[in-house]
Amino acid sequence: MISVEQAQKAALLGVAALGAELVSVDEALGRVLAHDVLASVPVPRFTNAAMDGYALHSRSTAQASTAEPVRLDVIGESAAGDDGELVVTRKEAARIFTGAPLPKGCDAVVMQENVTRDRHYVLISEPVGTGANVRHVAEDVDVGALLLQRGTVIGAGDIAVAAAQGRLLLAVTRRPRVAILPTGNELVEIDALLTSPLTKVGNGNALMLAAQVREAGGVPVRLPIVGDSPEAIGEALEQAAAVADLVVTSGGVSVGEHDYVKRVLAERGKVVFHKVAMRPGKPLAVGSIAGRPFFGLPGNPVSSFVSFELFVRPALRAMQGARDLERVRLMATLTAKAPRSADRRNYVRVKLVRDNGKLLATPNARQGSADLTSLAEVDGLAQIEPGPDAAAPHDQVSCLLLRTV
Repeated sequence: MISVEQAQKAALLGVAALGAELVSVDEALGRVLAHDVLASVPVPRFTNAAMDGYALHSRSTAQASTAEPVRLDVIGESAAGDDGELVVTRKEAARIFTGAPLPKGCDAVVMQENVTRDRHYVLISEPVGTGANVRHVAEDVDVGALLLQRGTVIGAGDIAVAAAQGRLLLAVTRRPRVAILPTGNELVEIDALLTSPLTKVGNGNALMLAAQVREAGGVPVRLPIVGDSPEAIGEALEQAAAVADLVVTSGGVSVGEHDYVKRVLAERGKVVFHKVAMRPGKPLAVGSIAGRPFFGLPGNPVSSFVSFELFVRPALRAMQGARDLERVRLMATLTAKAPRSADRRNYVRVKLVRDNGKLLATPNARQGSADLTSLAEVDGLAQIEPGPDAAAPHDQVSCLLLRTV
């Protein structure tokens, strides 16, 4: 067995970002930028008002006081969308609204609540500083500035930044196609489960893995169930590699007499490692088939789920050129005992809640690798290092966040 860290490092060897493609900016949410985005226009593009009020020349208010307020004639107004051609002298002011162009001859805006308006003039009782309440050209962004960095997972705010530059298209890394190949004589598709013998198992792993692939930014390609036959598995693996950028199998990677996936991979492809010092998920086979990265996940649903999060998800993020490959980790306090193994790291399914600024982790009561219910409403995976005794309540543990809490 190798450690989780050794396995994660080995699993990423040879995994490279895919090519770029152009997508509409309004369809770019969640995609990964393939190239830096530089500013081609300044923001703001014109000098404008940061507040509703009155545009004026600051020098005209230099002597203003409560005892002797300055009187300025209001000669017009500037609203958002106006052409900015209004001219104001030092004895004048213009009504102006937030975002409107600053009239010519003005260098400041006094807020409307700080003046007294009397029909066609305003009274100003204190000096207004040069540039007050004014947004200047390029104040936020200058031409040539780096706006969005390659490897950024595009969010709503990033789309706003790109749109402000008039970008209709963004270059993003292509989504990896992931072949999902379930193996095992015991499997049937879920639409046939209720009419199948009781010894059959529904192909839920394929649906679960497809959901995890989508969440990681990939495109799942679900393939038919393959029985426990070396010949059938070998043909299916090569077909999977032909239609996808990465191949994931479920089942058949342990050491039983009917576990053929690893040995077929060794014959037709390459095995980088097999077995990881973790629970659940020890029997994991990683390598390549026909030049495509290959991940042979265990058949037990929890083992398959956890193995995907720790190994397949980072590979898919790397193939998209993302800077952050793993999910966020946070320290949490256990609220109850959590199982610990003597020789392997445990990944315990937990429910997370925040209480008075502390993150609390409550382990699911069932932690077996076949306990499918332990995946329901799971918020995180608590990392429990090897040791002789169970992790105790109030212990601090590192948690891989699966959902926002």
